Amino acid sequence: MSNNQYVTLVDSDVTGIEAHKNTNLSVDFTRIAYPLSVVGTPVNCSVTPSTITATDNTFTATFSGIEKGDSFSFVLANSGPDFGTDSDANFVNFNDGTNTSTTLTNIGVGTDWGYVDQNLGSNSTVFGHTIGSARPYTFYSNSNIIWTSVGGPYEEAETGMQNGTADRKIRLEIFTKWNTAATHRRLNRGYVYSPEFTGTSGDYITYEGSVDATANNDKCVVWALNIGTGDWVEIQSSTFTGTRETLPSNGTYRIIFFLYQYINSSNIITKTTVHEVDKFTRFNSAGITKRELTVSGVGVIDPKEIIEAATVQEVGDSLIHLYELTLPRGTTEETLYFHDGLNFATGTGKNIYFANKQGTALNEYLAFPITVEGIESRSGSTNRPTLKMANLTNLGRVLVNNSDGTDDETTIQAALTENNLVRGLDLLGSSLTIRTTLLKYTYQSTDSATIPIEYPSYTYILDRIAGEESVELEVELASPIDVQEASIPARVSTGRYCSWEYQGGALYQRGGCSVNGNSFDRFFDEHDRLITAHITKTTGSNIISLWNTSSTYSQGDKVRRIPVADKGWRIFEAVVAVPANIKPESSQYYWKRIDICGKRLSSCKLRFQGIQSDLQSDSDTLAGTVPGANYLNSSRSLPFGGFPGARDAEKNG
Repeated sequence: MSNNQYVTLVDSDVTGIEAHKNTNLSVDFTRIAYPLSVVGTPVNCSVTPSTITATDNTFTATFSGIEKGDSFSFVLANSGPDFGTDSDANFVNFNDGTNTSTTLTNIGVGTDWGYVDQNLGSNSTVFGHTIGSARPYTFYSNSNIIWTSVGGPYEEAETGMQNGTADRKIRLEIFTKWNTAATHRRLNRGYVYSPEFTGTSGDYITYEGSVDATANNDKCVVWALNIGTGDWVEIQSSTFTGTRETLPSNGTYRIIFFLYQYINSSNIITKTTVHEVDKFTRFNSAGITKRELTVSGVGVIDPKEIIEAATVQEVGDSLIHLYELTLPRGTTEETLYFHDGLNFATGTGKNIYFANKQGTALNEYLAFPITVEGIESRSGSTNRPTLKMANLTNLGRVLVNNSDGTDDETTIQAALTENNLVRGLDLLGSSLTIRTTLLKYTYQSTDSATIPIEYPSYTYILDRIAGEESVELEVELASPIDVQEASIPARVSTGRYCSWEYQGGALYQRGGCSVNGNSFDRFFDEHDRLITAHITKTTGSNIISLWNTSSTYSQGDKVRRIPVADKGWRIFEAVVAVPANIKPESSQYYWKRIDICGKRLSSCKLRFQGIQSDLQSDSDTLAGTVPGANYLNSSRSLPFGGFPGARDAEKNG
């Protein structure tokens, strides 16, 4: 595992990071409202600096004391405005709406927010300050006030408060029935108020939801009140596109949400007024919200520790060689697992369990007569080791299960049949991976998989039968780059397609592609169809959810994730139903990455010439389609890795 890792905090917590004692984790915190600070005490790690005042936004975490299996976490925050631990309208005590009185006493607002049932006018006061004509107040004249009207118009009022745990939205419905022809338009029913919070000049506040604007929609009903100075500030919804009013001064504020009901003039009319507001959010003058984002993960063992352990081996620390043979054909990729625990003469041994490279599952390695000789690491031409093993195609068909295994023996039978392997020659083209570890680092069948500790592995191709007998097979192995039809150098002049690794140059300095880690915030599939240009959105349609370690997924579900070694978002789609805790980047059986480049000139144009604002505004409509030329700025140059001129030469030649 690399000592240096990178992660970018955008708008969500990052979980599942794996770190060892020598890891240096660089974290870019993109919500910049200085100072940026470490909140509290990091767990099982150290984070520096503790505060960043300007120009930089990178923190570094180190893990010198972490052990395998230890959990670590740390929290970073910017200095933007905040409402504290709960910025939503946290209403509780849902009631059944059976009240028929002329007051709204059964509004349940819990302990965070309060409700005042009061007949308000322009001279009424809220927390000691006059409402004034700019705020909503009772519209009707004294002669038509419901409580004093001659002839007694009557009212049946029912109220209900929605209290869903997901968004905690206040939902107030007022049903009013009148039996008078008097003109009544907008009746004030008091106000709901928030807890106190500290406001800073230049901040502004938004809310989500809607307020019934059947009449007098020029009157805002959601306000912030400076309870010290009496300044009133209009609050618009998050969908408002005009100029927002900001807090005029520092001080202590409350949100005031005026309630009203609207009726028409008629003899008998039933009218419903609905108020819905939630998720109040405060921004500073630069539009940055206060955010505390968490980075967390688990400790693993540094792979180089096995090298250190090998120098002080004790009795029982014998080397174990594990062999993974991936068969050359079949409807699905099939891998057989062996270890050299059977002697050709004695035929005794026991199966071994070892984790896959990702540490997500245990594989059972069947004790089997197998060995490889002649492995060398050298410059120049590659050597060709020799694989000697029991004749798998003969003996594998008569294996039976025993008490040591979990059906691996009959799995071999099924694999040979599935791939139509009947002779040694049929194995040519298979891939053989050789892994080496110490006996003490192997697993029991009941253990949980973790990132394994092992020596560097080798991979070869079964290239030529060197000898075959009824019980023994000898095969010459070749390096993957030393097989038939391999071309060195591998890059050729192609007119239509780019040969560079997508994002390789920008992220890993190993190629010419300069697409950045987040693909310039516009993500396309290999057919140039837009996936999203608003990857972190959480409301509306075409949402790419953040991968959750405890969630299960259905075939076709899409998730976003920043893998440990990458510097930007990746989008994955479930190939089949996915159990919990299967990392998208670690299992091609369950997941496939879909934000990949089509390698065409058109693919390059969409990434480098795409007009982000237009793509983002039309993201939901364009999703699943190829954006047209009107979404491109053709004046931007393209670092395309193909050779378009070669196509012209072919045509003219």
